[in-house]
Amino acid sequence: MNTELVVTGAGLITGLARGVEANWARLLAGESGFSELTHYPLEADVPARSGAWAGGSDEDPRERAHGLLVEACLEALGQAGLEVAPDPERSALILGSSLAAQASAPRFWRSLIERGAAEAELDALQSYDVEARLADLSERFDLRGEAALVSNACAAGASALGLAADAIRLGRVDFALVAGFDALDLHTFAGFNSIQALAAGDVLPFSTGREGMKLGDGFAALILERAEVARAAGRAPLARLAGYGESADAHHLTQPHPEGAGAVLAMQRALRMAELAPEQVDAVNVHATATPANDLAEFRALRAVFGERAHALPLVALKPALGHTLGGAGAVEAVITLGLLRHQQLVPTAALGPLDPEIERADRIPSARPAALRCAMSNAFGFGGCNASLIFTTPERPSGAAGGSPARALSSAPALTGLGIACPLGVGAETFWAAFLDPQASALEPAPKVREGLAQRPAVCFAKDFPAERYTDRRAVRKAAEVARLAAAAGQLALDAAALPEALRDETCVVLGTTLGCSRYYLDFHEKLQRRGLKGANAVLFTESVFNASSAHLSRIHGLRGAAHTLAGGEDVGLAALAAAHDRIKLGAPAALAGGTEQFADLVHASLLLEGRVGTALGLGEAPVAFAEGAAAVVLE
Repeated sequence: MNTELVVTGAGLITGLARGVEANWARLLAGESGFSELTHYPLEADVPARSGAWAGGSDEDPRERAHGLLVEACLEALGQAGLEVAPDPERSALILGSSLAAQASAPRFWRSLIERGAAEAELDALQSYDVEARLADLSERFDLRGEAALVSNACAAGASALGLAADAIRLGRVDFALVAGFDALDLHTFAGFNSIQALAAGDVLPFSTGREGMKLGDGFAALILERAEVARAAGRAPLARLAGYGESADAHHLTQPHPEGAGAVLAMQRALRMAELAPEQVDAVNVHATATPANDLAEFRALRAVFGERAHALPLVALKPALGHTLGGAGAVEAVITLGLLRHQQLVPTAALGPLDPEIERADRIPSARPAALRCAMSNAFGFGGCNASLIFTTPERPSGAAGGSPARALSSAPALTGLGIACPLGVGAETFWAAFLDPQASALEPAPKVREGLAQRPAVCFAKDFPAERYTDRRAVRKAAEVARLAAAAGQLALDAAALPEALRDETCVVLGTTLGCSRYYLDFHEKLQRRGLKGANAVLFTESVFNASSAHLSRIHGLRGAAHTLAGGEDVGLAALAAAHDRIKLGAPAALAGGTEQFADLVHASLLLEGRVGTALGLGEAPVAFAEGAAAVVLE
């Protein structure tokens, strides 16, 4: 099956400018969008104090972010000559974000500290509202085909484009509104400050003495369509999405593989899908966070893919101008990559220092210049070793390129070869089923660690911390949150049951679904932050609370180097993960590990019990319900 995919519209809001053309003009002029951050209380001795803020009030971070997201979507639809989806039942909404699925906790913690649990503003935690966000955008733009939010850290925006492309290639939809976004907020600033990744001075990619990144707002939307449908409707393509590739480092939660092994796989897979040779790529939009380890690993990966040509290939580095837009970066920088092809120009790097001597030579584009560009690659890499590479070409095909993105047809249904489960009723399939079928079995226990004054209901929880080390690598899960420990055990049991050959693991993907993610670590991080300021921000709690931590741990423990996806959603998100894994098998992956994981978090669950929210949040009406925690995973081949 060959499917030609085209982009027919784009929208962009950053701390540099609002609108695609306004961003392009300022990038071309070599400007940056940084200013001192006055929205948060920063201690006097904090050296990094600036970011790229797109405007708006931060009194309600959820509303600010959603408003900017809608604005970007409206621009993308408008460029395509649309106000809503052209064929609602054949149109999808796919979002990518690192933080959109997490709560806006500062207001809650201020109220808890000042007034106590009985009067704390629990409604501030009700921004675990992925379904509400998806529902609002789907209704607003009449998108009824399918909807999903992927939370793959800083690769999320690029991964969202890949998921949308999969849905089109597999024939389910013809049109997708794809958006990648994250807002600069106190959580991200405090977190990256805690791991010493923020620069006090300029952002200097690939430079000697580079000290890190600055953060920025980033909201980007793209209209992705089946080419023949767009042409029949008279919508002119801006570019072709010729290929995309994803991988997991399977190395470390926050540090890249030193040789960029995962990045190499992602770029090679994108080139293979596009049926292009490395020498046909005219420029690369690099991830280039200006952190010491990441930049060096990325350039080593470029050298592995492009050989000596990596030293002469134009490298477009946008973070000195835009800041790191986190989950938005893959989509934000994809929009600028479209601009390179459309305008046939290379935008300059907004800040440069002396080149790292280990890199020797690199074309970092010190000033804007015209260029003959037929094909450009855009890379996005994230926490947990998530890597995504996109290849765009001009609307006409480069010489030697295939007519579309190849995908093999599925001749038979994938086989389910392994099952693992870890929940209070039982760990392991046999133990679980024996207890499940025993009418005398009761797993109800009091909810652990519930703060005095909170509304309570029974909870099916482990009485103590789940002993994941009995079932998987003890060192691998030593610092992990409960949600990741549960997933690690279920995944280990499923893989053991499947006896998955080592030879398949480089191409095996991971897809996990979760509603709350590492919510307990996230809330603990904010409690320390509110009580002690930035000095209280805990690096372990920050890095282990990213939404994709569970899938990252699974990839790392088992050496699974296919795509690693985390889907955020409601009570059906585990099934959505199985469906996404099924898609991966259809499109050529030899195997997939898929499932869902959830942990009990007293504060979030208490917030869901507020009057009028139980049914909305959990789809359970007003009937008494016992919350639960646990994980399940299956292997598909």
